[in-house]
Amino acid sequence: MSKKNYFLFAFALLSWIISRVSGVGSGIIEKLYYNGFFQLTRSIYDATVGRLPMPMMYVFVLVVIYLLYRLVKGVINRHGLKSKLSYMGTSIFSFICVIVIYFYWAWGFNYNRVSIQETLGIPEVKIDSAQLSALIDETATILMSLRNQIDMEQIVSDVESQGTAYEDKCRAGIKTTLATLGYPNHGRVRIRRLYPKGSLLHFSTAGVYWPFVFEGHIDPGLHPITWPFTMSHEMGHGYGFADEGTCNFLGWLSCTSHEDIFIQYSGWMGYFRYLLSDYRGAFPRPYATLFDRLPQEIQRDLVDISAYSRRYKDIFPQARDAIYDTYLKSHGVKGGLINYSYIIKMAEGWKQLEASKSK
Repeated sequence: MSKKNYFLFAFALLSWIISRVSGVGSGIIEKLYYNGFFQLTRSIYDATVGRLPMPMMYVFVLVVIYLLYRLVKGVINRHGLKSKLSYMGTSIFSFICVIVIYFYWAWGFNYNRVSIQETLGIPEVKIDSAQLSALIDETATILMSLRNQIDMEQIVSDVESQGTAYEDKCRAGIKTTLATLGYPNHGRVRIRRLYPKGSLLHFSTAGVYWPFVFEGHIDPGLHPITWPFTMSHEMGHGYGFADEGTCNFLGWLSCTSHEDIFIQYSGWMGYFRYLLSDYRGAFPRPYATLFDRLPQEIQRDLVDISAYSRRYKDIFPQARDAIYDTYLKSHGVKGGLINYSYIIKMAEGWKQLEASKSK
């Protein structure tokens, strides 16, 4: 290997070691990386590349395709099997090193940050079946109150045609939320619509934050009701929060405190669907009865949301879940994929914290 390859390997290894040695809840990562280096890179990107009209994910894909072309061409041009294998192995090794370095320094060290629960003092709560059922009834009432103020048909049309406007509204909401919680909110995190429709939904993914381009993405095949909550979740990642449950919590908090009624509805609906999912998982037989007693309008919205997603058939669902679950756990995310539903406990803990402050 060349000196360049040795340097890349050393830097990638060092980055990985820093992540593992720091562990989850590192005050040093919080202070030096999150509050320092990350905020600087976030601001620089958003003031420059982030202003471009096209999603940088497409550029990323083109770069990868070009590198693959260079790899194949380089292998073909070399003589002898040993030379071909050496070139291919060295090239792939260098690429992996660059990806590891880029991942950690662009965003990945955020997995090592101090948790939002510890920073804000959100208490750990346990929710039993009676409380879960009560939360479902309570949230259904909130949803109906909001829905009665919305012309849903018109709103759905507006969201699909004015996605960028809702992106701006959601960004303003989460920046306000982060400022209120005492976190920095530098930059202008973009949430791009990733075409063709179904690109993410084929993998049962509503949205994704891609740290290599500093941007979040949603699948435009999603039902418009879910857009604000999903965009706010991905913005949470963009502003430096790696934990999925935390980003769900931030999405819920920023949406439900927003002045826009539809964005409030999206936030509560996102939270409500996790409540229903947990109830269905714990009590599959009574679930049908519980669903039937929901207001007809809420039932219809839930059915429509599911119908939108079912238009895109799942691709390798078991392999996808296993890979992502392993990835999350390897970076200290408790519960792996289950972490998404921690929004319920975090929201209830937050309510208790706010109630204690008002006494």
